[in-house]
Amino acid sequence: MRNIYIPILIAPHNIALCKYYIEAQDNIGYLRVLNPKLALLHAVTSPYQEDEMREFLYDISTLIPITFIDSSF
Repeated sequence: MRNIYIPILIAPHNIALCKYYIEAQDNIGYLRVLNPKLALLHAVTSPYQEDEMREFLYDISTLIPITFIDSSF
C-alpha cells in the first residue's frame, strides 16, 4: 500500500506545533519536512485516511495558517 503525500506550507515557527497536533491525532499520519526554511512539508497518511487527514488539516488551519499546494500537475 502506498502512502498519500499532501504538500502544505506553514510558517517555519509553526512546524513543531503542527507536528504535535497531527501526531496527537490517533494514527492519522505524520509530517515530513521537505524544506525547513520554507516550511514546505508533506502530511503523510494512508489512502484510507486521506479524507480524514485533509479534514483535520482544514480544521487546524484556524489555529495554524496552512497553505495547501496543488500537486495535481
